[in-house]
Formats: sequence, C-alpha cells, structure tokens
Amino acid sequence: MADEPDLGYSLGATDYMTKPINWDQLSSILSKHQIESDSQTILIVEDDETTRTMLRKSLETNEYKVREAVNGREGLEKVGRSKPGLILLDLMMPEMDGFEFAEKLRQHKDWLDIPVVVITAKDLTKDDHERLKGNVEAIMQKGSYSKQELLSEVGDRIKELESRS
Repeated sequence: MADEPDLGYSLGATDYMTKPINWDQLSSILSKHQIESDSQTILIVEDDETTRTMLRKSLETNEYKVREAVNGREGLEKVGRSKPGLILLDLMMPEMDGFEFAEKLRQHKDWLDIPVVVITAKDLTKDDHERLKGNVEAIMQKGSYSKQELLSEVGDRIKELESRS
C-alpha cells in the first residue's frame, strides 16, 4: 500500500501498489470483482515481457482467461475486439503509455464499466494521480504486494463489477 493513501483514494483507487508485484494483493482484486474464469477475461497491458509472463502464468494457474498487449495501442485494439472483464495496466510503455490508454478507454461509453488496475514501478506524482483520476479502480506499486494479494484484489474488483450489473 502507498505511503500516501489519501492521494491514491482521491483518484478513486481503492489500493495503491508498486512493482514488483505483491501477489496476495492482486488476488484480492480478482476476488473483489468476481471474474469468472469461463465468462470473463483479464487483459494485461504491459511492455515488460517478464512481468507480463509472470502475471499471465499466475492468473492462468488460478484459472483466469488472459490476453496480453505490449502497449496501450495494442491494448485498445484488443478491447475493441473483445471486451475484457478487467484490465491490468502498466503506465510506462512505448508507443502509447498507460495514461493515454486510460484516457482513450474512458472515451468509449461501452468500456466505462471495465475496471482498470494500474500496476506500476513509477512513483506517481500529484499530476500523475490527477491524470488518472476517475479512469482507474486501483493503483498497485510493483513489488509491494504478494501473489495472493494481487489475485485477491483482482477478484474483489470482479465481484464489485458483477454487483453493478
């Protein structure tokens, strides 16, 4: 969790985590949103192949369907082809970063209900938080959470999404 939780919460985030990934917190996100392995997919938008592979393997081990994109542009294309149940988003990527991705995603009315969880190694500034405000569900600092926490957070986000439907 962030040392500045008020700043994270001010942008609508329920959690703030950094890379490397704390898996327990991700598990909590998954539990919150109740993503069903047979009905919804998690889209990972992350340029780092090692992080992307680690996330995918962990999620697939827990029976989640996973799709991957190496940057924001590819991520938007994949959302356009098939709407995911949740997006795990890195901020610092080439071609289209996570900030621009989140802004463009929210311009589509059919995509407004997709939970976006930012997973980043970047220490976010006040301006960064302002850019993300209203566009993301949670921010997770890479390395500050366990595998179980990550899965739990993803699950929590999915449960929350299901309760809105």
